[in-house]
Amino acid sequence: MHLISALNKEKSLKNERVSDLSIGDKVRIVEKDSIFQKGTEGKFSDDVYTVKNIQGKNITLNNGVVKKRYNLLHVPNDTVGSVEQNVVKKVNKVNRAERKDKKDGVDTSNIIVGGRRR
Repeated sequence: MHLISALNKEKSLKNERVSDLSIGDKVRIVEKDSIFQKGTEGKFSDDVYTVKNIQGKNITLNNGVVKKRYNLLHVPNDTVGSVEQNVVKKVNKVNRAERKDKKDGVDTSNIIVGGRRR
């Protein structure tokens, strides 16, 4: 039994599977917030990462995270990561807060948006 596991480990280290990605490619990561996610919500991260290393199906990104190939979306190399949060996510966050306030009975007309006046 020990010999079989040693052979399997050696075989996995020599994994010669060729990836469709190459070092330096830009990718987005699949986000799994919830299984009850609407179809209009973004399924991939707003941030764009660069591929640093490829070993079989394992892809190492520039932030040090190792992901499987099926969890990545290849994007054009001139793509720049979003500075802001996705618009749909931002609206959903505001709506969620409004629903919570309404449920708790908070009168939102008395809430001051912004800082204190001087």
